[in-house]
Amino acid sequence: MNIEKLPKWAQQHIKTISRQRDVAIDALNNHLNSETQSPFYIEELICTGEGEGGSPAYKKRYIQAYKMSVLHEGVLLDILLRDKHIDISWSNGKYGSGDVAFIPATFQQARLVSKENMR
Repeated sequence: MNIEKLPKWAQQHIKTISRQRDVAIDALNNHLNSETQSPFYIEELICTGEGEGGSPAYKKRYIQAYKMSVLHEGVLLDILLRDKHIDISWSNGKYGSGDVAFIPATFQQARLVSKENMR
């Protein structure tokens, strides 16, 4: 972007905002890079403008744990790391197993759907 035709105050303001953005992105990246890696992480598409052509960039945030649970649309998925394997279990999030369908989708993928959301 050519800002040379703008008034001096606007040029200075844009330069200040650009520096603040660069400092904020550096701080975010330093924080994320200092996290201890673990088997569990969240990968998000963050709009920092670092991607190609100023597009969003993927960022990983690591979670220090051996067990993780996800509750979504009436399905509770538990993931438990063992010495040489991973255990997964699912339920409706209430006591007992509840009605949850395991639906194969594509190669090495499946859907877990609660009874309330089955068609």
